Amino acid sequence: MFIAGISFRGLTAIRFIPPTPKITADLCIQNVLEPLVQKDFPRVYPGEERKVALHQDSAPAHTSKKICQRLASRGVRNIPKGMWPSNLPDSTSMDFGTNGIFKRILYQKYAASIRGLLTVARRSFSSISITLICQILFSWRYCVELMAEKKGFQIEQILE
Repeated sequence: MFIAGISFRGLTAIRFIPPTPKITADLCIQNVLEPLVQKDFPRVYPGEERKVALHQDSAPAHTSKKICQRLASRGVRNIPKGMWPSNLPDSTSMDFGTNGIFKRILYQKYAASIRGLLTVARRSFSSISITLICQILFSWRYCVELMAEKKGFQIEQILE
């Protein structure tokens, strides 16, 4: 499993979660939140880290009380779950845009080992241009309006 993020100013690093039977809040704090706050936010938003608003998916570990408290204690604004788009796969920029592009790039590569796969994945994700990310983010509103028009049905085939 991996975690990555996008914004109009750039991409976060891609990070891999150790394989475990259950992703816990502690695992998320250690492997996701702290690296985001300590490394990615200052790099992508130098001097403006407090302006970042984090949007996560609705995985139980992400919505736990412990995660919300940790975000608050670190001064990270978190978009509350009630304000997130519905749980449809086309409803977030990462889902309808970035993940597909990342997979297309990754499928063109070869790795002979797990270590090699992680290296290829890091290079592939970081190769996505900021111009393309901005196009994805700008198109989000159109996608949400299209989903509303289609009464919540998936729109992926329409966008291709």
